[in-house]
Amino acid sequence: MHINDQRSFGSSTPLHSTDGNKDSLAKIISLVPKLEGLTADIATSDHRATLAKQYYDHRRRRDHFLPPSLLGEPSWDIILILYWAQKVQQRMTVSSVSASAAAPQTTALRHIDHLCASGLIARERHPTDGRVSWLSLTETAERRMDEYFDWTLQNGQR
Repeated sequence: MHINDQRSFGSSTPLHSTDGNKDSLAKIISLVPKLEGLTADIATSDHRATLAKQYYDHRRRRDHFLPPSLLGEPSWDIILILYWAQKVQQRMTVSSVSASAAAPQTTALRHIDHLCASGLIARERHPTDGRVSWLSLTETAERRMDEYFDWTLQNGQR
């Protein structure tokens, strides 16, 4: 479930603790820990996405102070931007990812090909426009990035 999803977990009618609905009230109360756990998972996912975006933004900000050619890591930039995009449910085209990598387009494309061959990102062709392809992290890469950001958050790294 995405944090912006609007779901109703019950009616808006107030519950009264009368003998006639004790069982129903007990069932509803038993759901509370499950809902709290769901909220914690959403918050963690949101924190991870925010941290990934901050890392990416910091990397782009340093380009204003030092030559980007000295500090370039296009593969890491690609992974960060795709990770963030997946967490906020945004699709990224090869073109937009290439531009986000802050590297020459041929370099970015070479890194994209390498990441695809390594099984970290997947390319999906547009069903009707052969000029457009979308990129996304594979499940394995997303899980590894989740673990990385969990570790980062647990250890107070920002």
